[in-house]
Amino acid sequence: MIIYIIQSTLCLLLFLVLYKLWYEKESMFQFNRLYLLFSLLASFVIPMLEFSVPGPSESSPISGIDRLWENGPLPDTSHTITEVAANNFLPSHYLWILYLLVVTVLTIRFFKNLIHIYRIAKRCPHTTYENASLILVPEPILPFTFASMIFVSRADYQKGILEPEMLAHELAHVRQHHSLDLILIESLSVVFWFNPLLKAYKKAIQTNHEFLADASVNRQFKNVNAYQNLLLDKWGLKTNLSVTNQFKHSLTKLRLIMMYKQTPPATASFKKLALIPMVMVMAILFSNRSLAQKEEVSSSASSSLTVGQNTAADPLKEYLAMLENARMENSKSIDARKLNMKKLRELYDQMTEEQRNSAPFTFLVSATLPEKKSPTSEQFNEWLEPEMFGVWLDDQRIANEKLKEYKPGDIYLFYQSRLEKNAKNYGKHTYQLNAYTSKGYDNMIQRLKDAQ
Repeated sequence: MIIYIIQSTLCLLLFLVLYKLWYEKESMFQFNRLYLLFSLLASFVIPMLEFSVPGPSESSPISGIDRLWENGPLPDTSHTITEVAANNFLPSHYLWILYLLVVTVLTIRFFKNLIHIYRIAKRCPHTTYENASLILVPEPILPFTFASMIFVSRADYQKGILEPEMLAHELAHVRQHHSLDLILIESLSVVFWFNPLLKAYKKAIQTNHEFLADASVNRQFKNVNAYQNLLLDKWGLKTNLSVTNQFKHSLTKLRLIMMYKQTPPATASFKKLALIPMVMVMAILFSNRSLAQKEEVSSSASSSLTVGQNTAADPLKEYLAMLENARMENSKSIDARKLNMKKLRELYDQMTEEQRNSAPFTFLVSATLPEKKSPTSEQFNEWLEPEMFGVWLDDQRIANEKLKEYKPGDIYLFYQSRLEKNAKNYGKHTYQLNAYTSKGYDNMIQRLKDAQ
């Protein structure tokens, strides 16, 4: 999850920097709107992409991680067996609770703002203005837009002092459905509230909305100077609703300059086409393509990955091969006595973080031995349900009913893992339980000590 957050943030940052340097000051406003929306969504999708490329053949020393755990999935390999067996309320759970609390608060605030807008619209008189509803607000406000509603001062409307350019500007927001863009960015800001770049993206989107509305007004009235003077006259009033388009928003020197900006057609076409290779580069940099890449390993190359090497060409592959060679006859356990623990630790140290997350039996390279841990009565009773748990006791598959011959205190160590779709027993039960009695625990500890 942390890797995904980092990748999506970097992707978002590069897209935003590219927009600021390459596109923002060009008068291709419709394209810029599509670019901002596309890059916003792509930044969260690209890190989830995974290019499927064929892996090693069946004749390879390893045909896949699932061979290492034939009767179910591997345990959570990002922790040692001791940590999994503890089955405690880990600190990460507290982080998830904090995350969900913030999401809940922001969601409530988001809907509260929406409800506030519709309450204003409901209690105020309104009239039809072309294809929009003109909401007449009693307070002196600057016109702003949400959805198909344009909110204006009732006094200004009744006195007939609302400039047609102002209404045309707000009408452009309505016709171009700019509120949908703002709802999208606000929704993403709720889910990814910890990402500071979303605020910058929102500002860029709103600024481009103003460029689009300004361009629509100038096409209609064909008097840029008069329109700019009108904007300067209206400076000062504002509204604080974050999901609305505001007449005053982003009234900067850049906005006034963009009214005269003309991008040559050739330049616009080149910059639009240049986006294609840029997106491809983003996909290469931030997708998971490299994790699924096939490596052509000849028989001579495979034999060269010996235990005596200082640096392995593929530490994860050699690590898995060593585990496979130490497979016990029951095919469910590893005989640690057959392992070169020093070499195994060297390989683990050479792995990337992603490879370590894919490496099974990480307790074998842990500096500490698994400590005793007995289940609670509630946990023990849950294990009796065959639809939920497949049970292995001292590395032997047993019926769930067999556990009734034991008490929770008879279990000295346990860990459980959720079955993946490629697991042999997927569909028969949801979780795989590996539990050890005193004898089984002692045997495991002895095997580990013998391998040190």
